[in-house]
Amino acid sequence: MTADTKSVLQFLGSSRGSYIVGRALYETYQRVKDEEPSDASDMKYLGENLFPIGWISAQAMAELAHKKKKEKSKLGRRK
Repeated sequence: MTADTKSVLQFLGSSRGSYIVGRALYETYQRVKDEEPSDASDMKYLGENLFPIGWISAQAMAELAHKKKKEKSKLGRRK
């Protein structure tokens, strides 16, 4: 194993690395879940089980954005 590989694996095992990979998995999962369900299922499995910091935070941010968009749309209809 080279020094570069070691440092990459250390980063991957860090909180920041877990956050980045988990978030990337969640974002990609959202884009492919309807077209590639098998890949999406694997991404979800990895995100939830190996990279929960990023997965859960990305999921929460997406839900919050959806909620805000929904509320904004309700306000627009009231006018």
